[in-house]
Amino acid sequence: RLDFRLSAPDELAGLKRKRVELVRLDRESGAVSIYGDGLGTIAVFQYRSKEGRHDGLADLNLPEINIDGLTGKELATALGTIVSFQREGIVYVVAGLVPPVAAENAARGLG
Repeated sequence: RLDFRLSAPDELAGLKRKRVELVRLDRESGAVSIYGDGLGTIAVFQYRSKEGRHDGLADLNLPEINIDGLTGKELATALGTIVSFQREGIVYVVAGLVPPVAAENAARGLG
C-alpha cells in the first residue's frame, strides 16, 4: 500500500522489530516501524518527500551528521534523540529515548 520500498529490517541497532504500521501523512501513506521494548524503543517513520512540506528535521538549524554518505540532522537531548535524513525521495525519521549513537546506528541500518 506504499508507493515506495519500505526499509524495515528484522533487527536495527541490536533491537528486534516488533511491528510495522501504515500511517497517513497529509493524505499520503507512510509507515512506522517499532524496534525494542520499553524505554529503549526506537520508532522509524518513513514517508515520501513532497514539495512544500517540511520534511523531518531538514528545515531546523541542527547539527548535521553523516548517514552513509547522506547528510542528516540530529536533535539530541538528555531524554532522547531524533535523527532525520532523506534518501531517493523518502524521508526517514528515527526517534527514541536513546543516546545519539543508538539513533545514528539505527539510521545507518536502514540502507
